[in-house]
Amino acid sequence: MPELPDLLHIRDYLQQTVVGHVIRTVHVNQPVVLRVAVPQTVEGALSNATIQEVAIRGPFIRIELSGKIDVVAHLMLMGRLQHQHAGETPLAYRCASFDLDNATSLNLCDEQKKAKCYIERDRKGVYISHSHEFSPPIIITMYTNDSERPSS
Repeated sequence: MPELPDLLHIRDYLQQTVVGHVIRTVHVNQPVVLRVAVPQTVEGALSNATIQEVAIRGPFIRIELSGKIDVVAHLMLMGRLQHQHAGETPLAYRCASFDLDNATSLNLCDEQKKAKCYIERDRKGVYISHSHEFSPPIIITMYTNDSERPSS
């Protein structure tokens, strides 16, 4: 899992290089990494959206798009975000890729396919539950309204 200095570097780099650009096409090669909380397809929700801001909260990288859509990534153990330029090869297995209007791509790469990418609307929040029966759910407060939290 990336440490805070790594996440700060990723955020700063993406702020400088992708903010203001438009996602033209979306490619999903590994649907298991996606958690979609929008009524339309991932391609329909993200295509032609402008990247407005990049932020971090804990281990999460939030990419805020026009149309009140957020892409929230958790790179887990081996995941990487790659800003790929023409002629470059992906750093690892490309789980999802967002082609931008400047002929570059933003790739979510992970050989182990354990990274997670949450697509949500209206900045209502990301609720992440564990697959373990006895583990409590994780609620990311930056992304979760009090009214949406599950009752105890």
